[in-house]
Amino acid sequence: MNKNLTSVRGIRCWGAHTGVKSMRRDLAIIHSEVPAATAAVFTRNRVVAEPVKLSRRHLRDHRAQAIVCNAGNANACTGKAGAEGARAMARATAEQLGIDERDVVVASTGLIGAPFPTEDIVDGIRENVPKLSKKAAAGTFTANAILTTDTFAKEGFLEFEADGYEINLAGIAKGSGMIHPNMATMLAFIVCDIAIEPRLLQRLTRECVDESFNMITVDG
Repeated sequence: MNKNLTSVRGIRCWGAHTGVKSMRRDLAIIHSEVPAATAAVFTRNRVVAEPVKLSRRHLRDHRAQAIVCNAGNANACTGKAGAEGARAMARATAEQLGIDERDVVVASTGLIGAPFPTEDIVDGIRENVPKLSKKAAAGTFTANAILTTDTFAKEGFLEFEADGYEINLAGIAKGSGMIHPNMATMLAFIVCDIAIEPRLLQRLTRECVDESFNMITVDG
């Protein structure tokens, strides 16, 4: 694929191996050069991972400037240590980028109930933020860094016009099982360089997800 996340204006990213997974990339970082209008939908499950709790709080103002996601450990059912691990991911990302910690969205995917390797992931964030890039390879590395049982990376790109402006939209996703109900353990991150009001973005995101991801019934 020639165009991906890095083809969107203002977006840099990187995917790296921190050692949480034995061989594959396991840390994804996506950065917007400016604070961006942000929309999100989350799991309906009563038991949620620590990054979900944190990101819900951070996105109350529908604004973000970075996403950090680790694979290999879901940081779910991990108690206070897991909560601090999620905060440490946001804090380290914010410090390295020079942005507000509340503008960092955090996600984790992988084993449930296992102790969260905070130190390894934070070290990985500090080491890899300086590698953020606009090169197409960086987008592919990022797509690979969020995978768990997937057999291949999932990337998408769309270019269109709105009111005479050229708009770029790109996304990555992970998930091959446990996608029901409402995405379940699936993750997807979409970036776009359109100027849009946050409430409208949230409404459109919800409508699109209901007509796409939430129609998937894979459960296993």
